[in-house]
Amino acid sequence: RRTRIPVILLNGGISADPLLYRVRIGANFEEEGKKVGKWLMDKIRGKCNIVELQGTALAMATIDRAKGFRDAVGGLYGGNISRSLSADFTQAKGHEVMADFLRSEDPTRICALFSHSDEMALGAIEAIKEAGLKPGKDILVVSVGGIPEYFKAMAHGEANITVERAHHLGAQAYDMVEKILAGEVLGTGKFISTTGDVFGQDTAAA
Repeated sequence: RRTRIPVILLNGGISADPLLYRVRIGANFEEEGKKVGKWLMDKIRGKCNIVELQGTALAMATIDRAKGFRDAVGGLYGGNISRSLSADFTQAKGHEVMADFLRSEDPTRICALFSHSDEMALGAIEAIKEAGLKPGKDILVVSVGGIPEYFKAMAHGEANITVERAHHLGAQAYDMVEKILAGEVLGTGKFISTTGDVFGQDTAAA
């Protein structure tokens, strides 16, 4: 007799029939992108050139964050994404790609950078400073992640906002295992969102 093994997904999802897993616990990547885009459009209130550092190509987080951000900036104010490239979620690549952006077009026409991760944003901040500009002021820096180093950058005025991503999913996964073992009916393909809040310079130091 074949035994059905319950599957729990943590963080990222999969392109598969939802009947194949019980629950996914993780961030709503599309909602993260929308939150960043809405904050940025409320801040600039007009058209300007936005550059984007995407994550690894074809990753669910990359695809969904890009979609959510575009949905937000393409609304009332019509933000213009002038350049968008993958920087593979790494700080070194973020520095490299941002430096290329700044060489490829007039830096004074770039109003903001949207990074799919804080790590890439930190590399981009260094590239902006090397170009003689002030990150967080000359070029607004908005991101997703909520890592300590990025909070320090916000406290120093070199980054503007981030959407916090839940890093500690173990407790929620354990609770779900207990429910499944207790025979609680969860259905299939359930999604539990851990999408965090927007944090900015005003609370970064605390």
